[in-house]
Amino acid sequence: MAQRMESELRVPARDAEELYMLAAVASFCNLHDAAVRIAQRMIDESYCAVDGLSRDPMFDGIRGRAEYPGILKKAGECRDRFVLESRR
Repeated sequence: MAQRMESELRVPARDAEELYMLAAVASFCNLHDAAVRIAQRMIDESYCAVDGLSRDPMFDGIRGRAEYPGILKKAGECRDRFVLESRR
């Protein structure tokens, strides 16, 4: 499964929501390094998911990681940009 997760990082996602699901499954399966990288890519592709990252129990596995606060902050900034752009 870890190899599949890593290969997914090299393939363009059809939809960034796929990355959300993949990151959630990786986190749940204790593939925390992969989950963190996939979550970061998801946000880079403008799928902000700040609420999901902060509330979805599938992400419990990475909430204690040192990278998690930065991921959540980046997701919040992504959402804020989206809200700002949608008001123009």
